[in-house]
Amino acid sequence: MSELEDLQQDIDALTREIGDLVKERDGLKDELRRNDADKLANHPVVKNFQSVFHQFPQLYDVLSEETTARHEESTQDPISLKRKRNTDVNSPKKDKSFRGDHPPVFQHQMFDESIAQFIDTNILTSPSKARRRMKDTKYDEDAPRNQVLLENVYRMFGITYFPVVDPTDLKVNKETNKTEINREMIGIRLEVFNESIARFEKPYYILLKKKIKSDSWLLFKHTVPIFIDVHALFNKTNGGAIISHENIYLFAKTVYRQLIELTARMQNLEDLMSSGVIDNLDLDLEAAAVSFSKNEVQFRLMLHKDQIVSCSLVGEALDGNVKPQLETIFLGPLHELEIKLKHLDQL
Repeated sequence: MSELEDLQQDIDALTREIGDLVKERDGLKDELRRNDADKLANHPVVKNFQSVFHQFPQLYDVLSEETTARHEESTQDPISLKRKRNTDVNSPKKDKSFRGDHPPVFQHQMFDESIAQFIDTNILTSPSKARRRMKDTKYDEDAPRNQVLLENVYRMFGITYFPVVDPTDLKVNKETNKTEINREMIGIRLEVFNESIARFEKPYYILLKKKIKSDSWLLFKHTVPIFIDVHALFNKTNGGAIISHENIYLFAKTVYRQLIELTARMQNLEDLMSSGVIDNLDLDLEAAAVSFSKNEVQFRLMLHKDQIVSCSLVGEALDGNVKPQLETIFLGPLHELEIKLKHLDQL
């Protein structure tokens, strides 16, 4: 019996000690809350919004409570805090009653009614309906792959088209309440194959938009290099009256040819450089003004399409009588330049 009394006394002593610790903790919390309130009241930001807080005192109370709650959460024991969070997650949500003049915070669990008519929300509320919908839908696993392969086949030809919409051309039909496109647009993708690296280069894009008062197209935007006069090529196609898809193709083909010529010039010269036929290659963005060295002779060429139209040679080893003849010899097709340079080694 005495042992039970001793245990009871120990329990009472521990209970009193726990009570004292709880009172001490509450006192420290109150003191900390008062200190936080004083710091918040003297904070420069609070002083700047003092007039707002006077007009809306509830806002100040909410901010003060949120600051205190965050501080209390940060000072809690990590194990108890984790246990509390797990309890909050697993426990069913209850409606929060009004606290003073502050309205409760509502958490939306479903789409707003104003847009629910456009979204099938039945499968969201019922997992069984979602599974049934997936089983009933016949899905061809090869369809996306076949679509990509088909698109790649079309893009191999270099000129492809794609639909595009300018957001400023969208309007809502008041009668049907549907969004309609006010002006049509079409996108042109131009891709040139680089044989040196065996891959397509970065594509270029041209956007056409229909005029407001006619069915003809106008040039809207493009990413073609500036040294290719896209506007002039557009105006030359059918006199600038681009009406049909055939006209669009002829215009795109004209631009594409110039891009091919540009790539061919650069490929030809870079191949000569990589094979060691020439040294110190330097060319502009258009690959029209070209300079390189060969056997201590400096070459300066001017190119137009695939032709060398001008040649200038500079070198101390050149004979003044032979120089004009050599400059004339190097004129002509660009693809013959390698043969002529190799023939120069034999002189």
